[in-house]
Amino acid sequence: MEKRVAVLGAGNGGYALASDLALSGYKVNLFELERFKKHNLTPIEEKGGLEREGMRPGFAEMDVLTTDIEEALDNVPVVNVTIPAFAHDEFIELMAPHLDGKTVLFFPLNFADVKLKRYLTEKDLAPDAVIGGGETMPYACRRMKRDAYIFVRWIFPKNRVAANPAKQTPKMLKATEGYPINLEPVGSTLEVSMTYENPVGHIPMMLLNAASIERSKGHWEIFYDTLVGGANREGKPQTSQERLKESIKHEQSAVCRKLGFEFEPAPYKGELPSPAVPWNLETYWSMTDRLDYRYLTEDIPYGFVTWSSMGDLVGVPTPTLKACIHIASVLLGRDFWEEGLTVEKLGFKDMSAKDVAEYFK
Repeated sequence: MEKRVAVLGAGNGGYALASDLALSGYKVNLFELERFKKHNLTPIEEKGGLEREGMRPGFAEMDVLTTDIEEALDNVPVVNVTIPAFAHDEFIELMAPHLDGKTVLFFPLNFADVKLKRYLTEKDLAPDAVIGGGETMPYACRRMKRDAYIFVRWIFPKNRVAANPAKQTPKMLKATEGYPINLEPVGSTLEVSMTYENPVGHIPMMLLNAASIERSKGHWEIFYDTLVGGANREGKPQTSQERLKESIKHEQSAVCRKLGFEFEPAPYKGELPSPAVPWNLETYWSMTDRLDYRYLTEDIPYGFVTWSSMGDLVGVPTPTLKACIHIASVLLGRDFWEEGLTVEKLGFKDMSAKDVAEYFK
């Protein structure tokens, strides 16, 4: 039986997932917005496929390359949305009329299930669709300025996933049987969105290295020593990044606990998550040369703001989260509280912790 899927969004994550699925035997419809076609789709069309290096290398041919959402979703049972959280609304509007009978997974989720379900209600659409997603993109990857090319440094060993309502999670897992990534079911999409770990690593690194970022133009010490807990493992004192991360995780866990589930993120204890990348590959390891970067501009409004807003709703103080939000807003001259995804924007205003949890069951 032919296995067919759609991947919506042809950025780094879309390239990685589309190539992985194609190399695993799936027929892949890769969709991108018209304004990004020249940069993201045309090179694949000209080369005849996607060149993939690093982990699970190969040359991946796409079955369909399109900017037409109806063509992308035609005769496709599973839809993978691989875009940043700030782009969810545009993609939701495009695909909402075409989801009947489909399973939709957002990577990352960031409460996109709530926004999609609310949009369907507002537009009086009632597709028989399974809606859910995973905590993040399953790949650490970069295109590194080469056309129709993706370098996959690491594939996450697991990705927490769920459907909304939670009783549809088994159906979602059935639809994705055979996927080349490990999808680990959890209690609900509330748990998926609230336990998203990327901001916990990204934001302390950015804020505490702000001067280095501006001074060194991208040539500054990367944060993997704190990611793997190397300093503590050798009996050395915690670094400032580690202390800030611990405080953030404590608040994140407290909010989750009030919402009815436990989340205690454990430090990474394996080898450095970079087996595919030579350490002398400067084009990969060089970091951002500016503060106006997605590690702040996405992870603050769609991570810390959402979690802190949820903390306010359920009566859990989050002073460290609020401090990071405020400092990031000052450094970038933006109001991330105004921009961010709050409980009011999600439609949870005046709800209790129990009410919020019940919404996802």
